[in-house]
Amino acid sequence: MPTKFSYWYLKGRSFPKFERGDKPKEYLEQWFTTRPRTKGNPPVHEDDVTASEVLEAGLAAGYGKESTWSRTLLMSKPERTSLYGYLRRRLQATYECLEISADGIALKSFWRGIEPSEKASLSFAIGSLAALLGARRWVIQFGQDRTVKRFLHARLFVDPAIVKHPLGKIPTDGDSMPDFLVEDSAGEWHVFEAKGGDHGNRWRQLAQGVQQAKRVKRVGPVGALKAPESAVCVQTVVAKSSTLELTLVDPPSDPTHPVEGPDDVDISFVSELLELSIILDTIEWFGCLRDLPMPDEFVPAASLRMTTATARSRAFGGLLLAVPHEYLDREAQIRKAARMLTTLARLLQGLNGLDLVDDAEQSVQRLNGAARARLNNPHLAELDDEDALRQIASIRLPDRDVFARAVWLDEFVKNIHIGNDRVVDLVSRLKSVREEATAEFLKHRGGEDPMWASVVVTSGGMAAWLYGDHEKQS
Repeated sequence: MPTKFSYWYLKGRSFPKFERGDKPKEYLEQWFTTRPRTKGNPPVHEDDVTASEVLEAGLAAGYGKESTWSRTLLMSKPERTSLYGYLRRRLQATYECLEISADGIALKSFWRGIEPSEKASLSFAIGSLAALLGARRWVIQFGQDRTVKRFLHARLFVDPAIVKHPLGKIPTDGDSMPDFLVEDSAGEWHVFEAKGGDHGNRWRQLAQGVQQAKRVKRVGPVGALKAPESAVCVQTVVAKSSTLELTLVDPPSDPTHPVEGPDDVDISFVSELLELSIILDTIEWFGCLRDLPMPDEFVPAASLRMTTATARSRAFGGLLLAVPHEYLDREAQIRKAARMLTTLARLLQGLNGLDLVDDAEQSVQRLNGAARARLNNPHLAELDDEDALRQIASIRLPDRDVFARAVWLDEFVKNIHIGNDRVVDLVSRLKSVREEATAEFLKHRGGEDPMWASVVVTSGGMAAWLYGDHEKQS
């Protein structure tokens, strides 16, 4: 029996907060319905999920919610290597718990021997990767040709963003931010909150998750914020006695009746910095996963040999990898730009009352001093690029208006140079490389060469495909 997907939709325009003492199943049944709101494409209620699709979902969602990318940027290379080594082992442990077949996705029999607290951690990880499986089936309702273009974990989109948060909290803490942002092929954004647990936790997790999902009122790049097309909580039943079941509940924002609450947020991200974060994460995963050189019999298609770096991994029973060469050639430049701009984004998000002055040296001293104090890291990269100093000095940092700061940072990024290249030109080039590589990788999927039958491509443009025993499950 294929994997089951069920969907719930808001009955009216709004719903009350889930309060302590409310019965979660009754709460959802009162305010939500399984009948779609529109006459769009029917949702997919049963579908086959392949081993390759689960792997792709794990690479997109296989890390903890609160680990932000800025912390990784400030690590030394040995620390980053150790971190991603841990993430690989954690993802592989999650993957090894799953039996993927034509009958659906089930837990392997050894699950009953795992200690309860470990089961809770694994259930969270399974629920996270299942969010991508659900997102793929969800967006089809908005158009038959809709697909998931980018599936972004919080650690990738939080640092490139300036977030409007009425309480003035740092939005990476607690439950203020969603787990994932999903961009579909039509350029629309969707908010996803992921949950995973057994049958007994299902309804409570859904009732709590819809409260979190609805908090994001607007999302998008600087200057192009709008209400998300949907805001979804997806709960995955993880139980030894059944296959995985996914339930998706959509409490959409109503742009015609906005209701500001104390926990509502707007997420305005700088596109160039978001792209750098995604590519750096891709570089780290490629370096972490590759164990062995690519054997001759697995050399990619001729059109890819000159433009991609390839490798083989022992992970997941056998994995082949490919990324654009240009990522690795420009890694130092990408990392420097990301470190500096992420630092500025974090400062702009968290500081009040800091203004720059006309003198470049004094301005940079203020920024560096504030950065060390705010981020509590004496090893923070100094903002020492000469062109950057001139541009920092030429623009006064907005005092308190959150979106004025977002506009300031967006303008700053579009003018700053790293070495001989403008950041905006560097990112434009990398984006083109990513899109071209992705199209080329996917062009070969399902072709005459069986090695490409199970290829998946991550949001960062890394191709990965299983071989050996896993290939039969795909």
